[in-house]
Formats: sequence, C-alpha cells, structure tokens
Amino acid sequence: MFEKMTDRLRKVMAKANGEAQTHNMEYIGVEHLLMGLLKEGTGVGVNLLNTNGVDIDKLKIALKEKLPTAPNMVTMGKLPHTLRAKTVLSNAGSFAREMKKDYVGTEHLVFALLMCSNSIYDPLFKQYKMTPDKWKDIIKACDMVGYQDTEKEKIRCHDCRHWPVCFFAKQIEDLPTHKISDLGALKQDLLLVTQQHCKHYLEMISS
Repeated sequence: MFEKMTDRLRKVMAKANGEAQTHNMEYIGVEHLLMGLLKEGTGVGVNLLNTNGVDIDKLKIALKEKLPTAPNMVTMGKLPHTLRAKTVLSNAGSFAREMKKDYVGTEHLVFALLMCSNSIYDPLFKQYKMTPDKWKDIIKACDMVGYQDTEKEKIRCHDCRHWPVCFFAKQIEDLPTHKISDLGALKQDLLLVTQQHCKHYLEMISS
C-alpha cells in the first residue's frame, strides 16, 4: 500500500516512526500514527479535523501525555508496526478504495484511526464527538464539492465553524433565495449531510 500513499501520508509515517523512537518503543502503534498525523500538521485529514471542531493543539498535548515511554533506548531505524497499526493502515486503504480513490491520503488514515476502538486516544476523539460515521459523511461531502487541500478552500461558517457547511453556503450566496428548490444540480445527499452538521445552514434554508 505504501506506493499508493500520498507524499503527505508518507511524511506522517516517517513522523510516526520518529515518535515511537522518541519514546524508546520497539514498535509503531496506532497512537504513534495519530501523533505523526498531528505533528505533520497539514493535509486534508488535519484540516478537516480542525474545521470540524477538533482542537489540533489540545489533542496533540493530550495524546502526548498518554504515550508510554520505555526505559531503554531502541535501535534507530525503521520500526515494525503492531498488528493493530497494520490493521489501521489496511483499513485506510480499504476506505480509499470505497471512496473510489487511486491513492491513500491522510483523510483515509483518520477514518481508520477512528475505527480503531479501545485505543488510548479513543476517549480524546469522543470528547469532540468525532465518529467514523460522521467522518465518512464529511469525506463524502468533500468529494461532492471537489474539496482541495488549498488555502482558498478554508472557508468556514461564522456560527458553527464547520466545513464543508460554510463552503456549501458560499456557493449558494448568489441564489435568489436560500431554498432547497433553488439548488438545482447540487446533490440531495450533500444537502442531508450539510443539514446534519450546521444549525446555521438549517436557519438559512428555512428562512
């Protein structure tokens, strides 16, 4: 699967390896994959977590406090993955294929990490009410509106601070009214996803 990883995800993998070594671990666990993602700090995965209510800096600090450290220094180099970490990477690839992508990106890794129950970071995501189903909805919505990992796409609703709600609302600003019947070619399932995540948007289309 490595050959299908985006350059960004490969950087995450390298940082995960470094994180495990920093804590003198002889393996790369799922917690190191998440820390690698957070330390990379850019990409679709981190951007969408941030714009959907997850405080990346706070999550990083909380996770760091939970990471175990072994007493003895390990040999430097590429470390093996735990069985759970291998499963997460496999699930990331499966999710990318489900989304009909020919690459595996950080957004697919986030989904696989959320699917990994009973991890040390699981309670941290629960604080933000971030679930696999919610994440899948977000990714589907991104695909429908052609989300790209660029600065110009980072438009957020002033009320809920969520993406892709704000991006979607931006597209309908020029319509005569904010009624569902005026949205034309935009897909109904995107409307449903948007409605679930933004009270502000609901107010717009009902006014």
